[in-house]
Amino acid sequence: MEKRPIQTGTPLGPYSPAMEVKFAGGTMLFVSGQIGIDTTGSLVSAEFGAQAEQVFLNLSAILEKAGRG
Repeated sequence: MEKRPIQTGTPLGPYSPAMEVKFAGGTMLFVSGQIGIDTTGSLVSAEFGAQAEQVFLNLSAILEKAGRG
């Protein structure tokens, strides 16, 4: 089994935003929980809608970096 961390920037904690795992049956991408912070590590807004939009932008960046966007 081969593992590859997917980094989209400097993580805010001791983890990778995502991990790609290759095994005999194929490849899977495991993504950690995302919150509404931007690339500077700042919360984008106190509003739910803005945070939700940022979460999807973060997920999109992870998928793009993993070659699945």
